[in-house]
Amino acid sequence: MNRDELLDGVARRAQLKSHDEAERATLATLQTFGEHISEGEAEDVAERLPDDYEETVTDRSDATPKQFSAEGFVRSVARRERGDVGGEEARTHARAVFATLADAGLEDELEDARSQLPDEFDTLFETDGLAD
Repeated sequence: MNRDELLDGVARRAQLKSHDEAERATLATLQTFGEHISEGEAEDVAERLPDDYEETVTDRSDATPKQFSAEGFVRSVARRERGDVGGEEARTHARAVFATLADAGLEDELEDARSQLPDEFDTLFETDGLAD
């Protein structure tokens, strides 16, 4: 998967108008995701990402994954996207990023990383209601 394929998939699924919007959503989601999983899992995911996004998921402030709720995850994504992105919109964006990555062959890496998260994060990996 290359950068354009990733951004096309995120934009389509989240019904975003541009690659710029899709990129903000992708960067915010990957950075937040990288903070919530182990360094090893972050590196496994990063290896399969387009070069432009590898460091986004592995660049964290410390080696220990952050522990907070799925709602906290969504708030962090919304804050990182900046602008007027609300909670439900940020949730859709994160789901679109994860669905696009899974469809691009990162399903095993995402599942391994997801196993480190509380069950309440499962809703962020559901594809129901996303545009095809």
